[in-house]
Amino acid sequence: MNMMKRAPLWWLFMALPLCVYAQETQTNLEANFVSRIRVELEEGSVRLYWKDSPSPEIKTYQVYRSIIPFTKESLEKAELVARVDSGVEGYTDKPQQPGEYFYAVLGVKESGEIVKTFVPFRNYTSSPIAYTPPVPSGQVLNVSARVVSDRVFITFQATDATENVIIIRTTEYPETREALANGVMIATLPGTATTYQDLPPQGLPFYYTVVNARSYSIGQNLFSASNRTPDPVGVQLTQVQARPQVIGPQPFASLAVPEVEIILPNVSQLLAQRQRQVTPSPTESSLPTASNQTSPAPTISLLDLGYRERILRVLPLPRLIVKEDILTGNPVSRFESGLPTPRNIGPETLKILDNIAKGAPVPTLPGSVILPEEKTAASGLAERLSNIINSNWPDNNWSRAIQELTSFLQLEIDQKVKERAYFYRAQAYLFSGQRERSSMDFILALPSYRTQVSPFLDYLLLKNRN
Repeated sequence: MNMMKRAPLWWLFMALPLCVYAQETQTNLEANFVSRIRVELEEGSVRLYWKDSPSPEIKTYQVYRSIIPFTKESLEKAELVARVDSGVEGYTDKPQQPGEYFYAVLGVKESGEIVKTFVPFRNYTSSPIAYTPPVPSGQVLNVSARVVSDRVFITFQATDATENVIIIRTTEYPETREALANGVMIATLPGTATTYQDLPPQGLPFYYTVVNARSYSIGQNLFSASNRTPDPVGVQLTQVQARPQVIGPQPFASLAVPEVEIILPNVSQLLAQRQRQVTPSPTESSLPTASNQTSPAPTISLLDLGYRERILRVLPLPRLIVKEDILTGNPVSRFESGLPTPRNIGPETLKILDNIAKGAPVPTLPGSVILPEEKTAASGLAERLSNIINSNWPDNNWSRAIQELTSFLQLEIDQKVKERAYFYRAQAYLFSGQRERSSMDFILALPSYRTQVSPFLDYLLLKNRN
């Protein structure tokens, strides 16, 4: 009897999973979100897999990346990284920065409505994925610098030992290729090197950048997360004491950097002192010896002036300030350069100069030039430069051309394209009356366009002479 009463309970437990499965199947058919989301780390990327929603309303999906867990409230802080069509069921993400990331895949209806439903392990990841981007070949990492005495020790690590690296010293933190170009290239080393000793000028702070030589030559991939010193380092300015001993009543002052005041010994007093040393005493003068028949002329050597040993100075060299006349000992109010007194040019000389000037060529302003490259520029920055030239040159709109070319030159562009831009901006400066600025830009364009630049530089030289 008791067994018969318990029998329906066993049937109930057996039927329950079937009911749950049927209900889950029905829910999946009506769900507007993906399921079975899975994330795998691959070389240099994060690969996402999922199963599309069975709902016919969902046609596309949006993939989100976030540094915090997903909720309806935090979705607005997430980054939309991709839109994926139905049937793809996967996406490869390549974050630019290392970090721990959450991912979510949300369905989008035909109306454009985003289904903001979050189901753990189905359409978003509950645990973060730790990602580290790959290190591009040819980069330099872990650059550091420390000061030891009068030197700076630089350490670094190149990712490609087969390519050379360049060490550049700058006074400002470099963020562009122009900033590196304004620095000092202090060394070119093989990629196997890991250290370098620099002897910089004292008293100035410097930043150090170590960059792949090939990357520097083409102007690409110049900076990584750690190929520059974040803070400047510098050798402190020190004073160097003068070491020579001085014969005479007036001592040398200490050598100080960068300005040094040296009081030279009074040579007239040294001469008198030497005269007393070589003049015989009265007792000795009564004896007829060869030594006192003729008094030798007193002489002064460099040793008398105090140069008993070589004085070593650090860069920069000190400036010598002379305050007394070296022979008389009289004060010198100012430094005499020794330049001759100016005088007027005579009439005959003026006549000759006038004849030379009459025979000089008259400067002729060349016409504006558009290079053949502007007709063949296909795409990218070269095409952008061509558009600037073709829109300004026909109307002689030089002021707008200067503004647009100046903005263009701030970009990371190929050296050849940059020299072409300098050539055009030089023309714009020249035709707008700014000859000094045009001269500098023409010089910057010389490496690639010497033939085209030469007539303009000839004109500017003749114009400046006249």
